[in-house]
Amino acid sequence: MKEILLEILKYSYAWVWIVSFIAYLPTIKDVYLKQKMSANFYSYLLWTITTFIWTLYVVVFTDDLLLQLVYGISFISCFVISIWIKILEFKNK
Repeated sequence: MKEILLEILKYSYAWVWIVSFIAYLPTIKDVYLKQKMSANFYSYLLWTITTFIWTLYVVVFTDDLLLQLVYGISFISCFVISIWIKILEFKNK
């Protein structure tokens, strides 16, 4: 029974990165495609910094490739949104 639960958890975890990335899509759509300021730069800056630290930690201290991908994609998503927000702010001045 324990093995079955661990397998379910392992496959459920694989979907976490997909759901996490999908969660960023509305913000990416608003900021990049619609040129709409729907995201707070300072929130994304903090998320970028924390996900960068998490990503470094995971890369250095674990051998779990899926975990590294999850944190890496989260970091890249936050970073890209932060850059787009600043570009949009610059264009609107």
